[in-house]
Amino acid sequence: MRRPTLLLLTLVLAAAAPAADRPSWPGLEPPALLHAIDEHDGSLIFKPWDLAFGPDDRTYVLCTGDSRVVVFDGDWRAAGAFGGAGGGPGEFEMASCLVVAGEEVRIFQPYRQTVFDRDGAWLRTDRMDVWVLDAVAVAGEVRAVISDADRLGAALDAHGALRGVFGPTNPHTDPAARMERSQWGIAWHLLPWDGGLQLLDSMEGVWYRDPEAATVLADLGAVLGRGWSRIEVDEDDETTTVNTTIWTPLSGAALDPHGRLWTCAREHGMLCVEADVPPRLGALRAGRYAVSPRGELVILGYQAGEVKVYALPE
Repeated sequence: MRRPTLLLLTLVLAAAAPAADRPSWPGLEPPALLHAIDEHDGSLIFKPWDLAFGPDDRTYVLCTGDSRVVVFDGDWRAAGAFGGAGGGPGEFEMASCLVVAGEEVRIFQPYRQTVFDRDGAWLRTDRMDVWVLDAVAVAGEVRAVISDADRLGAALDAHGALRGVFGPTNPHTDPAARMERSQWGIAWHLLPWDGGLQLLDSMEGVWYRDPEAATVLADLGAVLGRGWSRIEVDEDDETTTVNTTIWTPLSGAALDPHGRLWTCAREHGMLCVEADVPPRLGALRAGRYAVSPRGELVILGYQAGEVKVYALPE
């Protein structure tokens, strides 16, 4: 019975956290809304968590509320759905992300991937040695943020086996660091760009040119603040540490065709960031960000149960 109590305390303390001063960055005009897709009693989308774009103008939205993938065509009309909750063929649970790699749609959950063709037919389910926390496809190859390896990033083959590792030292291999950063799949974002990858550490608010963290393109955390808050709750003479994301400065991330970073400052709103240029700050648009091949800015709202599509601002 301890978990609900701790969760309630965490939410109360998070709600009570003071808002930081608004940075004096230039303003960003509100983007024009093109499409809005909302939950309808779970009949279309239910808790959308991740999305990926196929080569045929279709968009695949992973809904964790009912463990389904909902497909939309190039005009954002519903074009089918597949999957389902469970452990049987074509089913998955606790999914963290999906990618479209070649002719396959790969759904990742703890130590397993479920693979469909792009029409939704189940192909196979593979057991894996790592837990994929976030993943992207680069030239048909899957790159992922993982647990259980010496480095944070990994290249995966078609069956989820490691082809190689890259990036910073993996905190999941250190129990103390694991306690400090228990949601690195949310904190780190791999961003495909120009045939390679860039990296956003949303906990520190730092945008890097590549996953080896060689060049800093922007340090937003220097203005927004950074790091986790830590709350210790004494219950029944036992001290339990609860880690929260109250002070994690950024959420969601995507690169557009111009190489601009789109993200959200949790306390303030949408950010458009370019290297060596002051960020522009707009109205709050929290959620998971993506930029479609058609140049649309797509934002998933998990709590609100919505997908919103905007014209990409200039």
